[in-house]
Amino acid sequence: MRPERSDGCGALGGARRAEDFVVSEATEEGASEDARCTNDEDSHIDGGTLASLRLTDASAPLEPAPPCLSCGTCCFSYLETSVRVTGDDYERLGDLVERYVHFVGNRAYMRLEGPHCAALRIDAEAGIFVCTIYEHRPDACRDLARESLQCAGERIAKAGRAEERLLQLRRGVQR
Repeated sequence: MRPERSDGCGALGGARRAEDFVVSEATEEGASEDARCTNDEDSHIDGGTLASLRLTDASAPLEPAPPCLSCGTCCFSYLETSVRVTGDDYERLGDLVERYVHFVGNRAYMRLEGPHCAALRIDAEAGIFVCTIYEHRPDACRDLARESLQCAGERIAKAGRAEERLLQLRRGVQR
């Protein structure tokens, strides 16, 4: 089994987001086959923003997705263009636009604060990740369903980022 880009361009080359990958789970016999992605520290995608991924066998399936409020992984990114804001999103955000949206060229994106979306608030003591604009969030966020393949891809590609930030906040590290 190998991941392929959904646009048919072959294995992983240049892909930046979990949505770029489609992983076939059926074997020749029709049985399910589980796999996990791991980081390969020696090569990078897109100028080093994401480590390239390679697939390895796993005897157990990926753990079930935790409740969103205790995960927050999808809100983390190193790319300032990770969450596109459409015209409908922009309108839905209304007065919140100035605080949460930035432009790269003529395209709008959600603003980042350090390693995560500016709309994400982390309660370090309780270990909870809350979207402060949940009712107004962009379609890209609305379309990411818990326990979907895209959710699994986010948890694999961004493994440890939310937990790392939570630990930093508990130690009093700001950035």
